[in-house]
Amino acid sequence: MTFQQLEYVLVVAEERSFSKAAKKLYIAQPSLSQYIISIEKNIGVQLFDRSVNPIKLTYAGELFVKSAKEILKLKKQLDDSMADMADLKSGRLIVGVSHLRNSSLMPQVLPKFKERFPGVNLELKEGSIAELEVETINGNIDIFIGSLPIGDSFSYEVVDEERLLLAVPPNHSMNKKYMKKSKPSSKCLIEDTVIDLKSVEEEPFVLLRPEQNLHKMAVKLCKKAGFNPKIQIENKTIDSTIAMVIAGLGVSIIPDSIIRYGNLAHNPVYYSIKDDEAKRKLVVAFKKNKELSKSAMEFIEVLKEVLRRD
Repeated sequence: MTFQQLEYVLVVAEERSFSKAAKKLYIAQPSLSQYIISIEKNIGVQLFDRSVNPIKLTYAGELFVKSAKEILKLKKQLDDSMADMADLKSGRLIVGVSHLRNSSLMPQVLPKFKERFPGVNLELKEGSIAELEVETINGNIDIFIGSLPIGDSFSYEVVDEERLLLAVPPNHSMNKKYMKKSKPSSKCLIEDTVIDLKSVEEEPFVLLRPEQNLHKMAVKLCKKAGFNPKIQIENKTIDSTIAMVIAGLGVSIIPDSIIRYGNLAHNPVYYSIKDDEAKRKLVVAFKKNKELSKSAMEFIEVLKEVLRRD
């Protein structure tokens, strides 16, 4: 039974006349009569008492009309909700993000997104990339922010390219040398100085855990420079790593987005690395073969605006 058939029955019940209902529906009366007869045959009960003039509903017809009104009311509510979501007046988007990106990047992104789409309920879920991948596969997250490489189960859109920088304790001896040549930025980035990683071969390193992409890239860059890093400490989060560098426990390799959008009270001193591969793609990833919602696509556009370097 179609929604149109339900509407035909309701109009006939309201007009109590096939001819008047046919005019209101802009169809021929014989066609309307056949529609109603077909419905009655299909459900096995008579909806209208045709022995009286004007016609009236049978008891079964009264129950049918009551339910039909509820069904069409729910359909209208659904249609209205879908229309609102299509226009981004409502809806929900669940975004996966690491702890540090949540505290550094999201405060830049969320106000812009909320200003444009106040009706969309944007939820954030924190976790490691491995955890976010699992949550996305299980359908608990719509999209997540991460860096390449990611698993084969995901499609992605590149939103930025991060430089990887050498993070050095503020009281390290090399800072005295290079700070004389170049004035550091407010985030303690020595803009004009490019460091060969070979120069920190003997330094202890503070890195993320081996299963994390940044650890793998740091080790790869060190090996390319001709040495295996002396890993002193392995952490779960970048903010813990930065804190330990500040405390003088070693050097590390940190993405520059942490400097650009971070809100840390204190920072290490950062140097650019003399290697064209000291960079990585920042992406928004989602389950492969899944069509992105309009709210997800708009979130990606807002994220790109925030990350854009003019």
